[in-house]
Amino acid sequence: MDAATQTISTVAGNGTSFDNGVPAAGLLLFKPAGVNFAPDGSLIIADTLSDIVRRVSPAGIAFTVAGTGGDGFSGDGGLATSAELSFPFGSAFDSQGNLYIADQDNNRIRKIDASGVIATVAGTDTQGYNQDGILAMQAQLNQPRSVAFDSYGNLYIADFGNNRIRRVSGGVITTVAQLQNPSAIAFDGRGNLLIADPDNGLVHSMSPNGTLTTIAGGGPNLFPASNGRPATSAALGAVSGVAVDSAGNIYFSDAGNSAVQKITPNGTLVLVAGNGKSGFSASDDGGNATLAQLNDPRQIAFDQAGNLFIADFGNDRIRVVYATPPTFSAAPNPLGFTAASGGLPVSQSLNLASGVAGMAYTASVAPGASWLSVSSASGQTPAAIAVTADPSQLQPGSYNGAVTVTAPLASPAAQSITVTFLVGAAQPSKLSTDATALSFSFAKQGAPSTRSVRIANAGGSTLAFAIKAKTDDGGSWLRVSSTSGSATPAQSFSLTVTADPATLSPGTYTGSVILTNSSVTTDSLSIAVSVTVSNVLQTMVLSDTGLTFTAVQDGGAVPAQSFEVVNNGAGTMNWTLTAAPLDSGLSWISVNPTQGSSTGGVTPSPIGVQVNAAGLAPGTYYGQITVTSPTAQNSPQLLTVVLNVLPPNSDPGPVVLPSGLIFTGAAGGQNPPAQTVTVTNLSATPLLMGSSRTYVPPAANWFAHDTINATILPSFPLTITVTPQIAGLLPGVYQGVLTLAFSDNTVRTIAIRLILAPSGSSTSESSRQQTAAACTPTTLVPLFTTLGNGFSLPATWPQQIVVRVVDDCGVPLTSGSVVVSFSDGDSDLPLTPLEDGRWSKTWSPVHNAATNVLTATAQNAAQTLKATTTAAGGIQNNAAAPLLTAEGVISVTNGSPGAPLAPGEFISIYGAQLAPVTSTAQALPFETSLQGVKVVVAGKPVPVQYVSGGQINAILPYDVPSNGTIPLVVQNSNQLSPVVQVPIADSLPTVFYSIDQNGNPQGAVTDPNGVVYSPSHPASVGSGAVIYCVGLGAVDTSVPVGTASPGNPLAKATGAVSVTIGGQPVQQVIFQGLTPTYAGLYQINVVIPPGVPSGNAVPVNVSVGGRAGNPVTIAIK
Repeated sequence: MDAATQTISTVAGNGTSFDNGVPAAGLLLFKPAGVNFAPDGSLIIADTLSDIVRRVSPAGIAFTVAGTGGDGFSGDGGLATSAELSFPFGSAFDSQGNLYIADQDNNRIRKIDASGVIATVAGTDTQGYNQDGILAMQAQLNQPRSVAFDSYGNLYIADFGNNRIRRVSGGVITTVAQLQNPSAIAFDGRGNLLIADPDNGLVHSMSPNGTLTTIAGGGPNLFPASNGRPATSAALGAVSGVAVDSAGNIYFSDAGNSAVQKITPNGTLVLVAGNGKSGFSASDDGGNATLAQLNDPRQIAFDQAGNLFIADFGNDRIRVVYATPPTFSAAPNPLGFTAASGGLPVSQSLNLASGVAGMAYTASVAPGASWLSVSSASGQTPAAIAVTADPSQLQPGSYNGAVTVTAPLASPAAQSITVTFLVGAAQPSKLSTDATALSFSFAKQGAPSTRSVRIANAGGSTLAFAIKAKTDDGGSWLRVSSTSGSATPAQSFSLTVTADPATLSPGTYTGSVILTNSSVTTDSLSIAVSVTVSNVLQTMVLSDTGLTFTAVQDGGAVPAQSFEVVNNGAGTMNWTLTAAPLDSGLSWISVNPTQGSSTGGVTPSPIGVQVNAAGLAPGTYYGQITVTSPTAQNSPQLLTVVLNVLPPNSDPGPVVLPSGLIFTGAAGGQNPPAQTVTVTNLSATPLLMGSSRTYVPPAANWFAHDTINATILPSFPLTITVTPQIAGLLPGVYQGVLTLAFSDNTVRTIAIRLILAPSGSSTSESSRQQTAAACTPTTLVPLFTTLGNGFSLPATWPQQIVVRVVDDCGVPLTSGSVVVSFSDGDSDLPLTPLEDGRWSKTWSPVHNAATNVLTATAQNAAQTLKATTTAAGGIQNNAAAPLLTAEGVISVTNGSPGAPLAPGEFISIYGAQLAPVTSTAQALPFETSLQGVKVVVAGKPVPVQYVSGGQINAILPYDVPSNGTIPLVVQNSNQLSPVVQVPIADSLPTVFYSIDQNGNPQGAVTDPNGVVYSPSHPASVGSGAVIYCVGLGAVDTSVPVGTASPGNPLAKATGAVSVTIGGQPVQQVIFQGLTPTYAGLYQINVVIPPGVPSGNAVPVNVSVGGRAGNPVTIAIK
């Protein structure tokens, strides 16, 4: 072993399992004192205080060899696994493969034969010493600790309490040496018996003729000054174990100095493991063994490969020091990138793995490639680092570079990853935004709300643009944070859009934000804005509108999830909820509680959602949660639940939540409270976990976690406690990562943030005002607490996104905005504040993407602080699930994405996998189910007129709640789409029209006999006209939606309808309402007023309640 490169790791212990058949690192060991190797290479562990002897197979799986876990003596003549042991210590194998155990507190040596039967071969019920020269089974022993066999098959015993080395030959016991409390023995290759003499701090060698020689200890040189000097000049501590390697080097464990040392053939002492400090640090694993902490190391042994195993008694672990450097890999190699000159940077993930978890590495870019960068310059394996190529300063051409990853203790110690970068021609500047429409919903007397819009340059060069906010009613309720901006391909522009309902009466309002390229006037974009203001003080918002659970048939229990009911208004809002699978014959979903209340401005209580997959066949199951409140304007609200049951033996990987932790405190104060991470194994087989910590400079070792290695059993989640340690840290923001590596080759990372405000600050709710006075925030710290780096999700199914945000004074962000954007082109997602610094929303991924980078942008209400955080993962194809978005629900007549809809209106719903076949309803009444497809609006199914895989046409009820947002979901047979929220106005008049040969929108206006007015059949002053339209809203007669409208009595629209023709107000509006025998069609009967000018395209304008419809024309003679 080369002390400069030897690596230490944990191979067993500090887990959670006592079971057979689990990986060794997942074992729960309790003060293991002995290690040894079987002829087949299995590791034998004396789990001393557990009163068990275990075997770890060459494949790393642990089994019990002897002991029940009960302290006592029993079982001779039966199976060893049914026998009791008491404080087992050392072990050895004879030449026939029988295992001998020093059963210390039973004062016996026990033998286990090849069939697993146990028997006593030395010692009696009595602790003590009687005599030598008698049968070993009649001799008394006193706490025997170690056994060994010489080349003749004689058994040697370290009879600790009798201060003797005993030999059993031919069944008769004798004493071969007397010395104080010998604790361990082993034979070297020349027949010399090595003896650990702990009380005297010595290592002895006894020759075959009985000569005893001290080979280490007894000198003046204290540890570690003794390193490199003659072994007999060293002052040793309690020597507790001895072993010999194949080269004849003698090793011993020095428990008093928490080290393992080596005596070379020339008598020189060399440190092998341990830094002299008693204890344990998880970061030691994967590092140099001589720098690691040990805690009371006891017996030691070598495997057939020359690796040294240590019973790290005080750390409840078995440690290994590798004879050769562990393997190390970096993949993929090479890496290739393409981009346009002056365009956006592009990234790929480089995965680093090693034969030993926790191995330190550094990563750097070869000189001469300033366009190339890595996300992490150092860390511990396993890890994934982002390699980024930036074309913003490059001319078109081909570029070469390299990334070098160095792991000094690995083999190979360094790897070079070749990088090629093909840069194409520059593209002209082009406007792009992450939002096509913005929708705001307010309760009565609501506070202003903001949205962040990211304006990007989808081309090249630098883009300058103008920004204008416009309201259709001329009001001042819409504001933007800037009237101009600029963006490069690498740097977008963030615009804040504010809707302020202070001057608005209950109703629906529309406007737009217009962007114009300053260089190319034809390059412009318009973002539609709608605002609804209800006439009540409360609106209901669910923190999430969908949850997805994954289970394995006959696998582990599925962890619960939760959501909150937010009162986006004032006062207290009572609510009740129900949960039910689509298949009423099943019962796999439950919620708790089923009723409660939410108060405006107060953090709501979580509602737990649990699924039970027991008895379910593999497949996908859907359910729905309905939340109802008697005082909320937009009640009920819906939440889709998806349960995906995988086939037996599937391994979806562990569930680790949360994916991020934020600790807040004050410098010089007490440690912030610990937080926990839960690891759940969904599969049916145990899962081995290892872990490591990484700290971002300048500070290190400022957090710890309690479970370093473990076995995660199905249905028994593991809780890891993470504790911050802030002593000596200055005020600031500290970053770190807790990495969990699993035996199924998955890696999960938990991002850790520590925020220390200046001394005297407080982050408690009751002390925020004092903190604000003592500490002025300078930045925000957002962090994903779900969907951490490396996530892998199916498309379309709902996924919970939670981002926690605090400022650098430790105060949670409860107002402002948090918006998540997606690199794969999915629409931006504004999150809902939960009043405690958490912001949440449901994301239903639209695009399949091998890499999708989520960016959360947080901004305070004053727009003075802004920060981002990212999480990268992948989205897999999920072709069977229905998919739609809020922008895909539009009016059949006006077709504007994101625009409000009106009661009684025909709507088109666009998406994918919406129906199994194409079908059209043939006659009235339209049913609420067509080819197994339903559209549920505000909790009720609505009539469906047309379905296909990509489109559904349906009709909204005439009494649908207006001036708010309502939930809409599509059911395709036994599958549910994501829930989308659509804004509903009380009316949105739209007159039917066709474009004439001159480009005029000729209105669908007829004479009383139903003949359309046209240049060949013009209207005249005083003649009757019938204007056909949609969107007039509620009617005064109860009309089942989807049925033929009645003729007696007529269904009259309740809104205030006004019409102008040629600029002249119509004084005689004879009727306004539904057209008899039709569904969803309105008409307005008027008399053309005096003063209307003649012409083939005289303007006609319709408005309801002051809301203007689309302009059309009519021919007047």
